[in-house]
Amino acid sequence: MSYTTNVLSQIASLEVFEYAGTERYDLKAWLANQNYFLDSQTDSTTIFSLSARDNGFWIGAANDCNRFACAAFETISHIQAHPRLAKSSAWNLIMAYYASFYAMHALLRIFGMSYSQLEKPLMRKVIEIANLSEETEKYKFEDGFYKIKFNKTNNVVDFKKRKDSHSDAWESFLNLTNEILEKVNGTTALNSYKNDTLALISKLQENVTRSRCSTKGNWLSFIRNEVNYQHSRGLWYPFSDRPRNLRILSSCSTAWLESEGFSAILPDNEIEAFAYSCLALVGIST
Repeated sequence: MSYTTNVLSQIASLEVFEYAGTERYDLKAWLANQNYFLDSQTDSTTIFSLSARDNGFWIGAANDCNRFACAAFETISHIQAHPRLAKSSAWNLIMAYYASFYAMHALLRIFGMSYSQLEKPLMRKVIEIANLSEETEKYKFEDGFYKIKFNKTNNVVDFKKRKDSHSDAWESFLNLTNEILEKVNGTTALNSYKNDTLALISKLQENVTRSRCSTKGNWLSFIRNEVNYQHSRGLWYPFSDRPRNLRILSSCSTAWLESEGFSAILPDNEIEAFAYSCLALVGIST
């Protein structure tokens, strides 16, 4: 998907990758090191901003992005037909979902946003810094799942607690697709590249908002839940007689490397739409 990479790289927050550091240093390590200060006063226990004192945050954000991108292609590379269970494909779909989930997290970070689980020990570190100039413990921030937005211009990192690690992250990805669609025509690329990128992102957006997922964009998660917890869609025994679905899911480990095929999604075949959406996400993010 070189044409898409060419276009999206002009919109992305690539300044995140300007600084080098050990690959094991991540956003949580930056919080634990306490090299930041509270950017502004707040009465909220779930919304706050930190101002970074050095480049450590950007090194951590880049490493987190790389980790998720690697997790995406590592996961999808494990998908294959089972030699003794020829019709079994449920776990292939579940793995394809998680590959797309990791890819989505990588893409969010490329565009300046992160979703992370911040545990109590880390939040105690933040609270400790926030209260350094206070006579009493004025600030008390909750642990939990946070949406984190970063701005390289002023080195400010914004934190806002969310509820659902899958649904909320997919909602942010849906919002990101809207932003991308608005900015593509402003890039310096061949019109054919812009049009192909617009078509790809539009098709992705169309797929993640299928069924009852028009506002959250979490259709891939919805399908994964149906298959994983309800054993639906004929991917577990007793299997449905849809060999095309089986072929599509079992070929994911190599198909994600190809830019062709995504435009061939058939709107009446949800498993095919699911598979190609996962492939497209992995392809774009890696």
